[in-house]
Amino acid sequence: DEVGLEFEQDALEAAAELSIKRETGARGLRSIIEHTLMDVMFEVPSRTDIQKVVITADAIHGRARPLLVGKNGSTLPWESIPQLAAQSQQPSDNDQAQPAA
Repeated sequence: DEVGLEFEQDALEAAAELSIKRETGARGLRSIIEHTLMDVMFEVPSRTDIQKVVITADAIHGRARPLLVGKNGSTLPWESIPQLAAQSQQPSDNDQAQPAA
């Protein structure tokens, strides 16, 4: 889709800290990132005005959605997916990790 993906430094640190806290290792880190990008995977293909997606620490923690940045550098609104979808499924920092089967 020719859309850039940028992770802020604090987002990378937040993802690593969650994975360590949950004692889930690399698979847990992958799950955290995938979950954060879930709505992005549905929103971006239907849009031609997005230049890049910026992942913040708040997005990693489920407190906000990733930022959609337009070709002119402005932050764009989400269109395809209701706001509640982004925050309803994100595990909180207090959730305990379940051991892999």
